[in-house]
Amino acid sequence: MRGELIFACALLFAANLSSADESISAQAEAAAQQGDFEEALQLFRQASLRDDSPILQCKIGWIYSSLKNLPLSHYYFELCASDDKLPNWAKKEAQKVTKQLTDAGFSEISLSSTISGSVSPSWFTEHEIVVLPATLWGPLGTHTVKDQYGVRHELKVSTAKTSATINIQRPQKVVAPTVAIPIREAPATLEKPKGPNKGNKLPIALIAGGGSALIAGAVFHRLAGKTRSQMQNGTAANYDRLASTFKRRRAVALSLYGVGAATASIGTYLLFKNKNQGEGLSIAPTSGGVVALVGWRQ
Repeated sequence: MRGELIFACALLFAANLSSADESISAQAEAAAQQGDFEEALQLFRQASLRDDSPILQCKIGWIYSSLKNLPLSHYYFELCASDDKLPNWAKKEAQKVTKQLTDAGFSEISLSSTISGSVSPSWFTEHEIVVLPATLWGPLGTHTVKDQYGVRHELKVSTAKTSATINIQRPQKVVAPTVAIPIREAPATLEKPKGPNKGNKLPIALIAGGGSALIAGAVFHRLAGKTRSQMQNGTAANYDRLASTFKRRRAVALSLYGVGAATASIGTYLLFKNKNQGEGLSIAPTSGGVVALVGWRQ
């Protein structure tokens, strides 16, 4: 059902176009009968944009004949000459135009081209375009034909029959110049000489803390020694009090010795463990200068 509806709409649209073309053609014929050939020409050309039938081309040739433009009249009669169904008036009018051209001293010009193309002859009206090869009639003398690329070619017509080949050349393609784009290389990495990692202060802090604890332990060790001497040289009444002080100072000294030794050992271990892990320096070029990156591992 839908397909039938679309087909019916297409038929109706085509019928409307045909009716409009017939109306324009009728207006053109009416204008020609009243002697307004310029108006008739415009209407016939308007109708030919929708319908390029041979009979319509013949009517345009007839209008040009009425306007005394014999070369264009012959050209349009040639466009419809291949139709066997042409009415007798069209055939007789074409023969009459050919005789008039010959009597007026026009030349029969056979134009061809090196490639497929079209031209606008200078003795035709500006909007007329002739697809080559074609046979035209033109006046004697030097003329120009402009091809589809806008190039003008000189054409000399000096005899009753002239043959010419128009050297139409396609415009050369313009190749854009190539621009070399430099490829950025990978940033260079500069390695500093390997050595202790000075950026990591933890091993140094541990060694320093351990040394301080050992020093403090040595101080309490000395104090404990002095207390022991006082115990040996003192009275029995002070012995118990000095004994308690001696034990406390000795315990503190031993604790500080142990903590200091352990802390210093850990710091020394970390320091020498990281001594082969150097820092890396990367330099990358930028539009405004360079960027330096420093990295390290722990």
